[in-house]
Amino acid sequence: MNKTRERIKGDPLNRHPQYLPFCIELSGRLIESVHNQAKAVFDFMKQNTNFHSDPGTYMANKDNWFTIEEKFPLIDKFKKRFSMTNTMIFLEFDKPGESYSHRPHTHNTKTGTGLFLTIKDSIGAGTAFYKPKQENVDCVRYILDDGTIFEAEDCYDTQPIEVVQMSKPHAIALNAFHSPYEIIENYPDNYKRVTMNWSSNMEFLDFANKVNLDEIFSE
Repeated sequence: MNKTRERIKGDPLNRHPQYLPFCIELSGRLIESVHNQAKAVFDFMKQNTNFHSDPGTYMANKDNWFTIEEKFPLIDKFKKRFSMTNTMIFLEFDKPGESYSHRPHTHNTKTGTGLFLTIKDSIGAGTAFYKPKQENVDCVRYILDDGTIFEAEDCYDTQPIEVVQMSKPHAIALNAFHSPYEIIENYPDNYKRVTMNWSSNMEFLDFANKVNLDEIFSE
């Protein structure tokens, strides 16, 4: 689906609470199983054009989720148990000079809670988090060709306050300003890196705690 975008100034959108961490590492048999299954989902999406979005972006959504449900029941079971959305996005960082130059941004979701998985890792890259001044923030309004409008935020002229490699699964604050980041500039594996993010309707700490305590799918 095509989209246009415009930048406007306005009041802050949904933001991650200042008192919470930007990310929380997830561990245990459950999330290890989901992480492994997600790698298979990425391989499947790459081979099926129904999941191709922008170049280097592969997306499951409400229109094609039935295929994920059928072929990857563990993923669908995780979705239902942890109130995940239908939108699961895989990103390739395969464009030198471009993949790590995006502005820090938010997703403006209701809870700001996401699952972040590194599908293909690089020791030279990670995710940076920022706390920009409001005057350096733009609201970006996207208008889809069906008339749907959604908004998020990005920022400029700011430096990261934390950089996390996140090679292991994490709960991530989607409404905190974040961007891909080169820890080692031009490291070759940086451009083979693939990540996945998947938003949840659960509150941030509840999601992280429940995933870390739940072994139900690994028995």
